[in-house]
Amino acid sequence: MGRYAFFNTGFEYKFEFGSQHSSDILKFGGVFAEPDNGYIWWNKDNFKGQFEVDKYEKSLDGTYKLYNDDKKLADTEMLGALIYHQLLYTPMLECWFEW
Repeated sequence: MGRYAFFNTGFEYKFEFGSQHSSDILKFGGVFAEPDNGYIWWNKDNFKGQFEVDKYEKSLDGTYKLYNDDKKLADTEMLGALIYHQLLYTPMLECWFEW
């Protein structure tokens, strides 16, 4: 059981059950274009935050490696780092997420 965020890069993020609300995704700027459908998008200009993710390859594989390697980040910080990392190789990052 849980809620997911599905990105146009092919990355899927699972919100931590019982400890993370899906609204955490709104903390990193972006354009919340369709609230009823859980659709948000970012580009480098409207993302809020900065994360050290340079050691990870700028690709979907790199995003998954970050997700699996860096467990020292809190859930919300990890989500922000994952969004930021995807913006390094995707000019417009789109996401559909479950409320």
